[in-house]
Amino acid sequence: MRKLYSGYGVASATLAGDYLYIGGLTAFNDDGSVYAPLDGKRQMAKIIARLTIILNKHDANATHIVKVNSFVTDWNEFNMGYPLLVAWFDEQGAEYASGTAVGVTSLAAAGLVVEIDFVAYLGE
Repeated sequence: MRKLYSGYGVASATLAGDYLYIGGLTAFNDDGSVYAPLDGKRQMAKIIARLTIILNKHDANATHIVKVNSFVTDWNEFNMGYPLLVAWFDEQGAEYASGTAVGVTSLAAAGLVVEIDFVAYLGE
């Protein structure tokens, strides 16, 4: 899957050997506007939905995720949405991935609360 983000020259996901690198997922609408500005819970739900689509295209699911990197502009809002990601892992019986969360002053557009990139291992 090498769908480019229009005008940015990056792929939403890149397969390298047995690893699938899923680029920083954010909560954008199809028209490029921010989905649910400053709402961490709704933005996390959108990120999980996008992640699920990407994983499904590679016959993968939460059990394949080995790394999660979160970039956060508002910790209170992030903490409202993070339980959704934990539940997503739990619902699929997945081990929790290694993770890092970093506070940042801004993301690609005003109103974004979180951007998350993932690494999935697709090998045996």
